Amino acid sequence: MDSEACEALREIESGRLEISDFAPPGVFTSGLFDRYWLTIADLRWHLTECDECGSSMTAAQEQLAAFDRVRFTAIGNALHSAHGALKCWAEWVKQESAFMAEDIVASLDPECQGGEAGARADLVDYWSQYILDENQDRLARAAIRLNASLGEPIARWLETLVSPAVPRISVLGNRDVITD
Repeated sequence: MDSEACEALREIESGRLEISDFAPPGVFTSGLFDRYWLTIADLRWHLTECDECGSSMTAAQEQLAAFDRVRFTAIGNALHSAHGALKCWAEWVKQESAFMAEDIVASLDPECQGGEAGARADLVDYWSQYILDENQDRLARAAIRLNASLGEPIARWLETLVSPAVPRISVLGNRDVITD
């Protein structure tokens, strides 16, 4: 089975091209897609479908494995960063709502400053929770935006698994949908 994929894999095997040259979005801007009409997804699948290429293209398979390892490392780093960033952000939001609740309680009853500590703490807790509840939708949208921006390495790797016929918007999503 001799095809454009076989030819591209021979170019990779000889060292004239690299498997990463076929990764979106670079494959589309480099002109390589115009020459071969292939992405890394096509080459990935071709290696499993063509017995000749699957058994003889060791350099391409090693490059594909290395490419995936790099992408998986980026995914792991993005997930770790997302977890830490969301944790810090959630803590900051709680602190800000407590700070605002303190101001609200102080403005509602100036005499509360000298009142019973437990009653004042209950009022602050109530207003802090009220602020969080009132802003829950906005906070959720902000968390989604944070996850989306940190999730780009994941989307980039997933994009290498789909053929070019699948619109990029279906992988990367429409970032203009969530506003606030």
